[in-house]
Amino acid sequence: MPTLDSFPDNPDLHQMIIMKIWSDLAPDIYRAYLEQGRGVVTMFMLDTMPDFFKDQLPEGEKVIGGSIMTTYIPLERLNTLEDLVGLEGVLKIDEAVHRYDPKTSIMFAFISKKVSTNGKRGVSCTGYEITPPSRHSPKELYKKKDFESMRRYEPKKGDDHPLINLN
Repeated sequence: MPTLDSFPDNPDLHQMIIMKIWSDLAPDIYRAYLEQGRGVVTMFMLDTMPDFFKDQLPEGEKVIGGSIMTTYIPLERLNTLEDLVGLEGVLKIDEAVHRYDPKTSIMFAFISKKVSTNGKRGVSCTGYEITPPSRHSPKELYKKKDFESMRRYEPKKGDDHPLINLN
């Protein structure tokens, strides 16, 4: 089974993850937008989760080590990412979150660990605004969904990746 150490930090991987979970995730994110306002879906591909993320977990949920933990961070709480991505990173995310249309698109930020050739550890943050065809928009999928608040992405087929955890 792959580990976070073997995940490449590249757009093809990010796109594959988004495509695999889109139909389950998009309506939940549109609901989060309606309840909390504009925000960004943040996927943490790290060894350990930031404390602020642990505080956002629903009651009874735990961080699963070695998984991709995902949360919706509303615009007003973007500053919680500053320790990870720096002020400049937060400002770039803030700008993108103000620009996108929540009815048709979702903002994603992938935060992953990096180790330089000299062993220095850090993180990288890659962002995407994803706008599918209108029939697959967050708003349209929200209208069609029967909400039973999905908390875990369970693999449906053998090639689905079990390390993705949605909260």
